[in-house]
Amino acid sequence: MRTNAEFSVRGLRISSVILGAATVLALSGSAWAQAPAPGVNPTTPGNLSANPNAGKKPEIADAEKSPWSIRLSGGGIYQFDTDLRGNPGSYSVARGDTAFGLGYRATESLRLTLDVGTEVSWYEFDNATTILAPSAKPFHVMYQTDINPGIRFDIDDNWFVLAGGIIQFSGERKADTGKSFTGGAFGAVGYKISNDLTLYGGVLGKSRLEDDALVVPVIGVNWRITENLRLDTRGLGAVLTMTLKPGLRVFVDATYESREYRLSDESFLREGVVRDRQIPVGIGAGFDLCKNFTLTVRGGVNVWQQFTVDTDNEVRVNRFRSDPSGFIGLRGEIRF
Repeated sequence: MRTNAEFSVRGLRISSVILGAATVLALSGSAWAQAPAPGVNPTTPGNLSANPNAGKKPEIADAEKSPWSIRLSGGGIYQFDTDLRGNPGSYSVARGDTAFGLGYRATESLRLTLDVGTEVSWYEFDNATTILAPSAKPFHVMYQTDINPGIRFDIDDNWFVLAGGIIQFSGERKADTGKSFTGGAFGAVGYKISNDLTLYGGVLGKSRLEDDALVVPVIGVNWRITENLRLDTRGLGAVLTMTLKPGLRVFVDATYESREYRLSDESFLREGVVRDRQIPVGIGAGFDLCKNFTLTVRGGVNVWQQFTVDTDNEVRVNRFRSDPSGFIGLRGEIRF
């Protein structure tokens, strides 16, 4: 049985902030930053979550034509093969995701949003015989779906409040749907200090798979340092973006990402839970191929990654790390 200390340091106590903070970022209404596709954490964030629109100036005239806004995106990322530490074998993973975002400005002060996304991860293990013995391939295809409704209300020209829900299903294809569900909510208050700097903070609460519910603070910043350079938080990380010329941006980012999956009753660990945590550091570029379409390429290194495997009654079965590994990804987004 895990200790309280493990909940604080090793557990998922901080991981779900990725999903919640990404949702908060989308609702914060920054014209310079949009949330990554859900399934990152959300959430989405794992996926090619580097912000393709960071540093892109808003199309104010277009935004005023209709109270509705739609965002469709999709992408993939491949993490190259790397050795497992303290265990035989190696693994690689490929991820693909799609996302749909809908926004509606009900009044000058009130905006409603709905973000829905799905991510699929294909884990390929080679000779990993000690993770879930006797299987050399302890798990393979994992799915995650996020549904995040939200609301933003502008109190005045500087202050605004945010609130929203978090609905998530994650696990193997044949995993029990009810046992793969986690949910939560968040609330935050933001303040626009100037046209170049916005801060916001709040609280997020969320259930977890076979673990204690969490309640954590959410803190964010959108800061235009110069005309062409800006810093934005994204989940448990940040992205620094430079605009080289209209339609072309480069960026560097780093974040903490976490996923948790419910295993099926056909798994070697029946209805257990797998948690995948990592810290990717990346660089990339965003290209506006036309007025409403952005293409983003990103590559980098996962400098730290850890897996934990638990039973369906919170007993730790295994915990292991892998060597650093490179990754590369591509993402496209179209906006209406």
